[in-house]
Amino acid sequence: MRLVTADDVREGDRIGMDIYAADGRLVLRQGMIVTTRLIEGLKRLQIEGIYIEDERFQDIQVEDGDSMRFRMKAISALNNAFEEITQKRNFNSKSLIETSEEMVNYLVAEQDPLIQTKNIRTRTGYLLDHSINVAMLSVLTAKALDYSVEQLRVIGIGAMLHDIGYALPGLKDPYHEHPKAGFDIIRKHQEIPLMAAHLVLQHHEKTNGTGFPFGVKGKEIREMAQICAVANDFDHHVNEIDKNRLPHEGIEYIMSKVETTYDIHIVQAFMRNVVPYPVGTIVSLTNGVSGIVTEINKTNSSRPVIRVLDKDQTISLLDHQTLFIKEVLSSRDLCFSREKEIV
Repeated sequence: MRLVTADDVREGDRIGMDIYAADGRLVLRQGMIVTTRLIEGLKRLQIEGIYIEDERFQDIQVEDGDSMRFRMKAISALNNAFEEITQKRNFNSKSLIETSEEMVNYLVAEQDPLIQTKNIRTRTGYLLDHSINVAMLSVLTAKALDYSVEQLRVIGIGAMLHDIGYALPGLKDPYHEHPKAGFDIIRKHQEIPLMAAHLVLQHHEKTNGTGFPFGVKGKEIREMAQICAVANDFDHHVNEIDKNRLPHEGIEYIMSKVETTYDIHIVQAFMRNVVPYPVGTIVSLTNGVSGIVTEINKTNSSRPVIRVLDKDQTISLLDHQTLFIKEVLSSRDLCFSREKEIV
């Protein structure tokens, strides 16, 4: 299969992976044939990207299973919490705590988990999907910093709820007020650690003191909040609505803000768990060859395994240190690719 943008899907294509709505409902099942009516439905749902089957890349599969099932369960629980706060100004935390603990257990059990943040999401469910991405990236970053399982649970629930303040009605300036609003909501729940509430409060603070809501800086910002801030900024940059940025661009963006905004050791830990080029991405290399990402090298996720288009030739960029990914191509470029032998 290969990854295409919503604009590139064509009538007759076959869906390669299940697609879910913001509330966790299955809306398109793997194997369905794309029709004009389905394309119209994709536009209504504002689906950003789709995995489609391609006979040239039949053996390329994206790991799904437990990770996707967990994500849908988490989105559903978080959606319920947002709705409850909007209606009642409070929420039942039981299912969210259970879901966040399940997430931590899953990520702790995985030997070398890598998160493909350019996931298939609906724009209408942006905030929910974003919250889950930030939670998973925060837990993995904390894991890389040798946090205990108990600490991982704290950062997991805090990061999952980092934008919960947006659900509170009546905010005059939601962007600048949501950290304090979220803090006030969460601290009422004794079953949620107070440190998680402080994470929510400080996730927009910056090390140079130019953040909000209080403009604290350096060591005044709790490390868990700094971890969440990196994950939050990265995912916003990569998955911002109406922008078509890629994970490697997000990495460059985060690196440009080291020291002024983020602590370098947190950024380095964060980088170990990000996939710059997801499986199924079509890329052009610096030697003019075009190919599709077939596998992620877990020792260096920025150097994936590439299969040359229309040739029985595969290359691991780990073995070719002078060869780099030049750009990411759209599926339309497949028809115009001119491949060269890799030397």
